[in-house]
Amino acid sequence: MSDSKNNGSNTSHRLHTNIKLLKKSSLNSLNSIGLTKSLDIEIDNNQDNDDQINNNDTSNRINKMKTDVKEVNDIGNSWINWRKSSINSINKPSIEDITKDNKDINVTSSWSFWNNNNKTLTTSVTPKDYPQEEIIATNKILQSIPDAALFEPHEIDSSSLPSNIEFNNNDKDKVVPNFNESLPIYSTKDTIINSYNRLKHSIGLSTNDPIHLYRTNESNHHHYHHHHGIKKILIIGVHGFFPTKMIRPIIGEPTGTSLKFINEVEKSIWKWIKSCQITDEIKIQKIALEKEGKILDRVDFFYKILQNWKEEIINSDYIYIAAHSQGCPVSIILLAKLIKSFLHNNNNQKITLLAMAGINNGPFYGLIDQNFVIKAYSTFENDSLKELFSFQKLDSENSQIYLESLTILLDFNVKIIFIGSINDQLVPLYSSNCLHIRHPNIYRATFIDGNSNTPEFVTRTISIANHLHNLGLSDHGVIKEISNVLAGPLTGGGHSKIYQSSSVYDLALQFTLYTTDLPYKIPIKLKPYSIDQLGLNPYHLPWCMRGMLFEVRDNFINGNEEILKLFKEFENWNPNSKLLKDMKYRLNGLRSKL
Repeated sequence: MSDSKNNGSNTSHRLHTNIKLLKKSSLNSLNSIGLTKSLDIEIDNNQDNDDQINNNDTSNRINKMKTDVKEVNDIGNSWINWRKSSINSINKPSIEDITKDNKDINVTSSWSFWNNNNKTLTTSVTPKDYPQEEIIATNKILQSIPDAALFEPHEIDSSSLPSNIEFNNNDKDKVVPNFNESLPIYSTKDTIINSYNRLKHSIGLSTNDPIHLYRTNESNHHHYHHHHGIKKILIIGVHGFFPTKMIRPIIGEPTGTSLKFINEVEKSIWKWIKSCQITDEIKIQKIALEKEGKILDRVDFFYKILQNWKEEIINSDYIYIAAHSQGCPVSIILLAKLIKSFLHNNNNQKITLLAMAGINNGPFYGLIDQNFVIKAYSTFENDSLKELFSFQKLDSENSQIYLESLTILLDFNVKIIFIGSINDQLVPLYSSNCLHIRHPNIYRATFIDGNSNTPEFVTRTISIANHLHNLGLSDHGVIKEISNVLAGPLTGGGHSKIYQSSSVYDLALQFTLYTTDLPYKIPIKLKPYSIDQLGLNPYHLPWCMRGMLFEVRDNFINGNEEILKLFKEFENWNPNSKLLKDMKYRLNGLRSKL
């Protein structure tokens, strides 16, 4: 009985300490974010049927953010403990413990939960409880601290790959557009033009900035690997927002843990090593970051954690970050902070940021009754949920910090892959594809769930629109106009299916390793629009589609053939839902043009 009371007292003390530290962390989050440089951004005022956003009060909002920090309450009733995770903290230690030297951590197993001893890892889950492919991909935890784990590095080449590894690929699933058709091949002519433009830019002469990257010759994989000297690879996973038990029956059970992401990335890298027949050993190391909360609080927390592994981050030749949902803005702001802190001198480092179903421009506008959603969460969780809707306004504090962080990443030559899900029930395609930002280092794609029965006409339309964006051109607002029509059902939607497909992780690897680098820094372009006006005018969609078809005809090598395929699929399309029927009705006027 006395032991039980002591344990209860210790738990209460730790909880009280955590609340005080979280309050202090929240008050310092803006100062610690370190993103104070002026934005190098061009505002593109030529809208595709979009309205301008009023940005006059941006500075006042940012100043207000520094002082308007809410207290975090009810943390003891948080939903942290129910989570399905392999590195879950049952009793959270104080933040001071996180930054201490972890040399006395005793590792006993890689499949584990945290016990009451903050310094000892004990086994409570056996490997037989997990899918076989995850066991294959996960090596021992080398060093572990609350809410994070650094896995033991291991060297591998094409001859030492496991033969029984399984990749999660459904034959019906696909990612559009096809990477091998989405960007032009880099030619000798392009090399000369880029060299000439680099020279003009270096002496201050005006030049036309490149609007897209080029694919390198994929038949030269082995040479490409040696040219960039990739010997050490670091994989980092950042999970998204997890729902409470009340909301889970509506939007589905969460399975997207950071451990899941880093294992899928590792298998994708193994596939790349095997396809390239790389004989040199490559060292792979993984870090899984897991913590719930508001975006800036998570950024500050993870930044302190990663200070423990600063050497591993700096010495990596290639860093691959995989994030999902709310974890996407977290990863972008976190990486910007790492670059400003200690990565800015490492210009030879290649970095991939895979943003899956990211809440880059907020959830669906008027998704469901927000009061119902918010009532299902504690005060601590309310703040995390409410701020997701703040991304719907491009002049909000979070959007401004996100935009500045994105600028830092792109200036550092980070290659970002924004990929959305065709039937996402929470995040619209214009948000997951981050359509309000334009830059050559951004690649956009869409995951098509094979079980979603997506019409071929819709699939090709989305593929063409993404293809145009990847070429630095415009889809004339087609994706923004049809995003609301494509919303999946609240039960069984595609928000949590996107990270199950290995093709998603392969795409990010391809875009980073098999594309050219920009000859010089290029500012991002901001394309503001009003979310609450999207899809309201039924006459916008046919006009947008008309503009997109003109782009296809003028810029695609096989433009007329692509338009003919689209026409045939439109004729054969028999929509079975009211929204899709309305979409086809609005496009009927384009039959002659198609």
